[in-house]
Amino acid sequence: MKDDAEIQFQDTVQWLEKPGLRVHFLGIGGVGMAGLAVLLKDAGFRVDGCDSRDSNRISRLRKIGIPVCIGHHPNHIAVGASGLIRTPAVALTHSEVKAAAVQGIPVMDRGVVLAAFIRHRRCLAVAGTHGKTTTSAMLAHLLIRLGREPGFCIGGDSPSLPGLARSAQLESPLVVEADESDGSLQFYEPLGAVVTNIDFDHMEHFRNKEEVISVFERFVQQADDVSIGSDDPGAARLLALRPDAVTFGFGLSCDVRAERVERLDRASAFDLIIDGVQAGRVRLPVEGRFNVLNALGAITAAWRTGCSVGSLAEPLGDYQPVLRRQQRLGGGCGVDIISDYAHHPTEIRELLHALRPGAVGRLIAVFQPHRYTRTRALGPDFPEAFATADEVVLLPVYAASEAPIPGGTSEDLCQQFEKNSGPTVHLEVDFNSAQKYLMKHLSPGDLLLIIGAGDVEELGFRMADELSRMDSL
Repeated sequence: MKDDAEIQFQDTVQWLEKPGLRVHFLGIGGVGMAGLAVLLKDAGFRVDGCDSRDSNRISRLRKIGIPVCIGHHPNHIAVGASGLIRTPAVALTHSEVKAAAVQGIPVMDRGVVLAAFIRHRRCLAVAGTHGKTTTSAMLAHLLIRLGREPGFCIGGDSPSLPGLARSAQLESPLVVEADESDGSLQFYEPLGAVVTNIDFDHMEHFRNKEEVISVFERFVQQADDVSIGSDDPGAARLLALRPDAVTFGFGLSCDVRAERVERLDRASAFDLIIDGVQAGRVRLPVEGRFNVLNALGAITAAWRTGCSVGSLAEPLGDYQPVLRRQQRLGGGCGVDIISDYAHHPTEIRELLHALRPGAVGRLIAVFQPHRYTRTRALGPDFPEAFATADEVVLLPVYAASEAPIPGGTSEDLCQQFEKNSGPTVHLEVDFNSAQKYLMKHLSPGDLLLIIGAGDVEELGFRMADELSRMDSL
């Protein structure tokens, strides 16, 4: 018997067989939603949307002919809408969602729509708990540089790529970031699948890591070709199901591996070995071993599509990182500010390990936890993740439509830090109080990290602007 998710997927597949229908995107300003909107417009659908506030991304949608309203109202779908697509951040109790249900208009989840959309396309799907946005951006960049003219739909703004998203040309591949957070990963049937790693996350949907792994298991079983980051224990478990998979990592047994990894100034370099052959030295303009692994995943997928071994080392040299991935915001008075999307303890630990050696003075991390469910479930793991910081400034949890739960607030997380010996921790009530605190305590030479998946980057820009207008601290 099919469950509700399977029924929604099959209904969505049928709905997508009718180009020309009008579809409304609720929360169209999100990067994943905006990209999907572009793909559906290119496929012949009449696309419009709304969001709570204007943005550069919305301006870009309008320029390509997608109307966007600012604000939400049930009337947005009242005239002629044949479907409503929502981001997971929008609750089912939202007024537009309820209005659609009353009118019998299908309400579809963004992840399910993308999985259904790629069903009969030459898709390269990049998945993994960590690194999938960067890996998919690197893969699309690599294929573009090699003249393959891929399409792409990625959950991040990438300066390396032309536009928010793009449809694939003729027989070229479509590179997509395949998200596991809502379980829709299980519906992908890609030409090529990449799995970077598997960790326990998205507690709003999964009860434990085994449930997460089961979604990835179905994903790789339905792919024609599979590439796996086998250094990661979770991802390596998939090899039992797909012993034919190509592996990438640092291990000597990996089919694609990195050797002689070197940390450079704001960059990394490594020797690329493919199937036992020295394929050149890669210079990657981002720091961290995790980014070397991301590059290996992209290189492996490109190799499996037929790109020659000798062509794969050079093109990533001019790759530009996705925004909010080690994004340097500038600063002043001798303080550097870097903004990063990291929000899981694993990601935070690797980020700090990558950037700590480049800090002249103290490393001060401002962290906005993301979701009460994640903060409660992984609370004990966060202090160790920040162990190499000199000081941590905690902000209130970014709710992402969740209601507060016991054990999941920033006050609860602060107590976890206080139980452990480690960096000094300060809890601030909002951006304004955090900005005032930082301006009093920063010193020349400090590295200020702005970390989190919510709207904390706003604080980073405010700090950069204030410091740039000062002569000294």
